[in-house]
Amino acid sequence: MTYNKEHEIERRGPFKVTSRRIAYENPWIRVVEDRVIHPDDRQGIFGVIEIRCGRGGVAILPIDKDKRIYLIREFMYAINRYDVKVAGGGVEEGEDALFAAKREFREEFGVSAATWTPLGHVTHAPNIIRGGAQLFLAQDFDVDKLSPEEGIEVFTYDLEAAVQMVMEGAITSSTTCCLILKVARLLEV
Repeated sequence: MTYNKEHEIERRGPFKVTSRRIAYENPWIRVVEDRVIHPDDRQGIFGVIEIRCGRGGVAILPIDKDKRIYLIREFMYAINRYDVKVAGGGVEEGEDALFAAKREFREEFGVSAATWTPLGHVTHAPNIIRGGAQLFLAQDFDVDKLSPEEGIEVFTYDLEAAVQMVMEGAITSSTTCCLILKVARLLEV
């Protein structure tokens, strides 16, 4: 088939989008299917999962004065197992990322942190998922008053040991791995 410009609805990089439909949606995600023309004029499709949590997500790695990090363990439905990961959640409408990180930290750990360091943004499988997370280091919180949300177990690891767990594949959540390695580099561990 020869490409006809009047059928183009959008350009995404080198791809010409000829149609778009919502294949599925719920309150948390939307799956969009785009029919495209590749740069070499082949027809194709892209399926994109859009994360629908307001304005993206946040991920928080708490660390205490002894360089122990606090991770949570909960059941992850998509991979059908319990997993250890950083705290986090969505940025709601009207919030900025730091406000959302502080809210999520309070919700998941039951305490507030006095010192917050932004550590950039990560994307999740960017060829198929539109969404990512702002990363934060949380410090200066009262470890004796931790009161995790129901259903969440908190595990404490020495930062150096956590880096080794990332390198050995014992910690596999990509956002968690990235945040642990960034904090280790920042703190020169």
